[in-house]
Order: sequence, then C-alpha cells, then structure tokens
Amino acid sequence: MKRRILPCMILLTAMQILVAQPLSDRQIHYRPGDWISFPVTRFITAIALDHETVYFGSGEGILRYRYYESRWDAPLTVSDGIEGHAVGALAWDPASGYLWAATDRALNYRVPASDRWHQILNAVPLCGEIRDLGVGVRHLWIRGTQGLFRMERGDVLIREATPDEAEDDRADWGDRPYRDTPENPLLLFPEGGMLFFPEGYLQDTRLRKYPLSRILPDDFSNLWIGTRGLGAARAELLTRTLTLIPHGPFMPDVRAMAWDGGGMWIGGVASREREGGITWWDMESGDWVYFEAPFNADLRSHDVAAIAAGDGAVWFGTRQGLSRYDKQKNAWRTWTVGDGLWSDAVTTLALSEKTLWVGTSLGINEIALPGLTMRRVREKPLVHRRIHFMEPDGDDVWAGTDEGIYRYMSREKRWEYVPGYEGMLVRNVTALSVTDSDIWFGTDDGVAVLDRKTGRWEGYPMDLFFDGDVFNVLLADAENVWAGTNRGVLKFKRAENRWRRFTVADGLLDDAVRWILLEQNHVWFGTARGLTRFYWNAPYRTD
Repeated sequence: MKRRILPCMILLTAMQILVAQPLSDRQIHYRPGDWISFPVTRFITAIALDHETVYFGSGEGILRYRYYESRWDAPLTVSDGIEGHAVGALAWDPASGYLWAATDRALNYRVPASDRWHQILNAVPLCGEIRDLGVGVRHLWIRGTQGLFRMERGDVLIREATPDEAEDDRADWGDRPYRDTPENPLLLFPEGGMLFFPEGYLQDTRLRKYPLSRILPDDFSNLWIGTRGLGAARAELLTRTLTLIPHGPFMPDVRAMAWDGGGMWIGGVASREREGGITWWDMESGDWVYFEAPFNADLRSHDVAAIAAGDGAVWFGTRQGLSRYDKQKNAWRTWTVGDGLWSDAVTTLALSEKTLWVGTSLGINEIALPGLTMRRVREKPLVHRRIHFMEPDGDDVWAGTDEGIYRYMSREKRWEYVPGYEGMLVRNVTALSVTDSDIWFGTDDGVAVLDRKTGRWEGYPMDLFFDGDVFNVLLADAENVWAGTNRGVLKFKRAENRWRRFTVADGLLDDAVRWILLEQNHVWFGTARGLTRFYWNAPYRTD
C-alpha cells in the first residue's frame, strides 16, 4: 500500500482538538466520581487488561472488574466524560497508563494522574468506524473501516500505516473475537445450569443462545469473555469452569426504584415485549439478580411502573397487574382485574404499616396488611379516574390524578378533593412529595406547594419557571426539592428560593428522568438509559 501523510490542515485541526480543546463545563464544575452511571451492559464489545483491572466495553460504556479482589468498580460512561455511548474497541497502554476507548463519536483516552477523559474528535472521521486498538513499542495502532493508522506516543498526528509497520512495532491488539479452532478446542463448564458450545455460544436452561463476542487471556490462566446478552464472564482454564459476572440493570428505561435494606430494586419498561426483567442489586455483596416474567411463576409482567418494599415482601405495579415477591419463600403472586383490581395497569403504589394503596388507570384499590384482603375505593370522584401518583402521610394518603388532588383522611375513613393553588389550574397532577412541613405537587401547569402549618398555597407556574417540563417524579426534603422531568432534573434549593437544572451536559445518563431516590449526600436518578448517582452535597461545590 502506498503510504501518504494526511493533509496538513487536517493534522493541525487534530492538534487543536487535542491540545487546545477547552475544558467542558462538566470538567470545570465537577470532579471525577461526582457523577456515576450504571447502564445496561449485557452486550460486551471489547476487553482490555491492566495490572489489576479488566475493562469490558459495551454499548453503553465501560465496566471495570478488579480481578484480584473479585469485585466491580463503578463503570465509566458519558457521565465521566467519555464522548459517545457505544464502545467499539479498548486498549491499555502500560507505558503511559492511558486507557484508550474508541466510541461511535471519538477516540477517548483517560489520563491516570487526573482520572479525566480527553478526546481526539477527528479520529472517527479519519479512520472510519474504529474496530480495534493496538499498543506497540512506539505507537498506538488504530484499525478502522478506512484502513490501518498509527499515532506516536505524545504526538497528535494520525498517519496511515501498513501491517508491516505494525509488526515491526510489535503491536499488541489485545482481545479478539471468539473463534473455535479444531486444533485447540475450548471446553468450558459454566455454572448455574448453562451449557457451553465450542461453536461460540452459551445456552441457558430456557434454550436461549448467547453468542460469545470477545475473549482475552491473562497471565493467571484466566480467560475473560464477553457475551451478547449475558454480560461479562471469567473462565478459569485450569479447572475449565466458567462464571458469569453480571453487572447493571436488566432494562435501560428505569421507571421505578426502591431501597430494601442494603440494596435496591429497579424496574422499568422493556423495549421488546419478551426482553426484560426486574433487577435486584445487592449493594453489600455487589451481586445483580434478574427476574424475568416468562420464567417466574405468577409474575405476569416485568414492565414496572412502581415499587414498594416492605419487611417481608416487595410489591410491583406492572402493566399486567399487581405482583408481590415473598423474599423468604422466593415466590411471586399477582393480582389482576379478576381478583378485584380496577385495572391491570397499575400506575403507583403507597405502602403504610397496615395498608397498601394501589393506583391504577381506572381507580384506587386498598389492600389490608398482613391479611392481603383487597377492596375497591368506590367514592364516585375516584371511580374510573387515572391515578398518577400516591404517597402515604402517616395513616393518610395523598393522590395525584388526571383531575386534581385527593386526600384520604384515615380518621373519617373517606377521601376528599383538595382544590389546590388558586393561581394555577391544578388538574393533571403527575407527581407529588410529602414532607413534615409541606407537600409538593407537579402538574401540567407547574409546581404547587401546600404549607401544612398555615394551609397556604404557593405556586411556580409553568410559563414563568419551566419550559414545557413534564413532571415524572418529585422528591422533597428539608433542604431541597428534586424534580425528574423529560428535560433533566430540577433542583429547588429552599434556602435560596431558586431552581437549578441538571442535564446530560452535567453528567446525567439521559435527560428523561423517571424516578429519584435519596441516599444522604448522594441522589439517584432512574433515566431512560439506566441509573445515575450524583454527589449533590459535595463540600467543594455550591450548585
């Protein structure tokens, strides 16, 4: 192949992008680890190794597994500053310590001294889709759809190259696609009832096949494996055992989350009818467990809109009924219209000590605990009414509906209509949050607040404070009010009486925020692409 140096203008542009590219707002205002995201990483596309970590590239970022300690580190995603979601190739350079990651948007590299990501944005236009990265004695090697390229360490010039040059530089291409060879067949014995087929796939007990995508051996008789659908795996070649090491939520579109002891339940909506699952994340052990509806008796649907965790059981509001998971018996039970639900489409749950309130698309049900007897709420204003959100308030409960606010008064044992803020048409109430001092309501017309002591209403009208936000969830405490919307997260700082918006430019995995959980100095967001955790109370920032 005839070698040519790319035009000087292009090379100068590349130099400007790498050297003079200004720091993003994220790099200026946040430190590494302020934003951490947990996307779906069941589809592995690349693998790389350093002295203590194996990196798995996926369609939504990079997983990090500490192989000496057998535990996961936090993933590396767009929330950390990577440009682009889909990682096509990885390489670790032992000479510089840089981790290189090629995405659909740029060639990214992570500087170990600062833990910050930088980009060579013109690499993709020049090289095409980057499919492999190699590390040589003097160069980084790039294999793309436009050919073979090299870049000298410490330089910014990307030049076309030949295979002979790569061989002379002793380029190490790292991982490779799995290919069975008759001369050296690979025989592995997976745990958990899986079967391994040397042709290149795993088969589960439901006869579903999961191809092996990439493999990379290490110096300790381990073979690191990426799959399409089961995530990462490790094979111990001395014993021939294969262990899956799953990580991340099963589905990207997270609609509900709930704390339960030392872990978190995660539910959402599947992009495909049969591909989905409810996720249990044991944060103490680091284990991720999935429950798929077709393969768990009496769990009719894994499309979840609401979760309520109790002492012995967890409740899930799904598209096909109300499901209860008994943690001790590891058993499911589902209630539907045939059992007395107003509708199989459960939209919200509110759990108190003696009652589970079930909001549906056609009204409210009440389940007495622990007897599990169900009744329909038959007050006329609430019959055939869509219930968007409910939250307990001691023995009382508040409900946001498509026709305003309702409150159940436990002493009187009746529901009452609450007119709301006079300055706004409080009709379609999509979110609410109850505190000791006030109650917040998200509506189509803005945000309304009820002072519990004075009974006074205040409002933040849509046209003055927001710009077409759809309020999916509200979460208030004594310091702040968090609002998940279709355009990011809004934070209301009570002490300053001001709203502040956070988006993907700050560190969110996606701007569509469906759920929020607080964890002391951190806040968790369920988004359309997975989970994001934000260190909101960092002492070195005043958001």
